[in-house]
Amino acid sequence: MSIVTPSCQILQNIKDGLSKAINNIKPDLIIYSSDVSMMFRYFAVDVKLLIERDAVVTALARDNKTPLCVCISSDPFQDTRHKEMVHFYKSLVEDMLCVIAQNRNEKA
Repeated sequence: MSIVTPSCQILQNIKDGLSKAINNIKPDLIIYSSDVSMMFRYFAVDVKLLIERDAVVTALARDNKTPLCVCISSDPFQDTRHKEMVHFYKSLVEDMLCVIAQNRNEKA
């Protein structure tokens, strides 16, 4: 029997909900607000969960060949973790540029 943690449940809910939305709507663009604040509902969120969450969203967009616009939101005066995530966001941008180039090549 596996134990479902709040973090695992959040990631699964994101994956299930976004997969369903992408399949039903078939969007031309996904606009994603990536909140990097310290709290999610009633428990503290660590950087690992934020990176995993963003990786799930990125992977779903990439797998569906849908360009992704990421808006990063945080209170820089209360939360400095956005600095820890810079490397991840740089790789996210590179990944999505590949998706856009792939879409252009398929349309040509």
